[in-house]
Amino acid sequence: MVQKRKGEMSHLPAEFKIKEGAERFPLLIAISASNICNAQCSNCVYTQNPELRAAYGSEPFMKPLIFNKIADEAGAFKSLIRVSGTGEPLLNPDLLDEIEYAKKVGAGIGLITNGALLDEEKIRRILEAEVEAIEYSVDAMDEAHYSMLRRGLDFNRVKANVLKTVALRNTMGKKTAVMVSVVNRPVEDDYVSHTVAYWSELVDNVISRKFLRWGLIQEENKTEGYLSKTERVPCPFPFERLNIDTSGNIRFCGYDVAYGESMGNVLEHTIEEVWTGEKFEQWRQYHLRRAFDKIPMCRECTDYPYRSWNYNYWNVLKEAAQKRKK
Repeated sequence: MVQKRKGEMSHLPAEFKIKEGAERFPLLIAISASNICNAQCSNCVYTQNPELRAAYGSEPFMKPLIFNKIADEAGAFKSLIRVSGTGEPLLNPDLLDEIEYAKKVGAGIGLITNGALLDEEKIRRILEAEVEAIEYSVDAMDEAHYSMLRRGLDFNRVKANVLKTVALRNTMGKKTAVMVSVVNRPVEDDYVSHTVAYWSELVDNVISRKFLRWGLIQEENKTEGYLSKTERVPCPFPFERLNIDTSGNIRFCGYDVAYGESMGNVLEHTIEEVWTGEKFEQWRQYHLRRAFDKIPMCRECTDYPYRSWNYNYWNVLKEAAQKRKK
């Protein structure tokens, strides 16, 4: 296994099993609110493989009927919905209404956005809804690098929206964490660390994301994984979370970027039924037995070393809250 350095978090659990609180329902539901995007980011698997979106024929946007059903179920279990997707969530014309509904029924919301489509009115609505977090995907700290990495977007506009979100959050007295994320690309390591330091002065937390290949990107990931590449252990994701595409199809893992394996649809089953169902449990058992080759997407996974059992979205939110207190 990857050795733990002194003072460093261990990324392995004491026992491989379902996460506490997830026995009946996932702790986190990652939803795809939009299947289209307003950017052509260089490290995005959909930019490098544009045929993927068309291949699986999913809806362009998640409709309120589907989102609200997910929200009702998540709210009953106080689960967190991470609003993300194969595209930019804020292109979805119903998204703000859907977020407001989800919060009213008790679900948590973490919004991931490139930030280009926000304005003061939208930011205020999101903050008024008391979402848990707004995460801006930035990847850069200057116009030159930003224009190469996040093509089609304007650095100054996005930075202004980040700063406006922090200022409005503070003025309105809300608890929403304002964060940015930076992909730890296998090149320009010094630039990545400088970018993290730059944004750390401006927001509650900076998420340094591992560079993921999704089985389709040829560029090697030269960063150190959380887990060993040779002594493979069960993936934490099926023991804490699941993914749902714009059409309501439930996915075992976000690694399935081509959406080739549906575990069921939320319009036909409850999330609890799928989560505790025979197929999901069988696949968990394959992981516990290290029989990864029994699941095609797991057999071919290039990113399993970058999944930590102990460092996850909840840690990120906790860190953001601690920084604000200071």
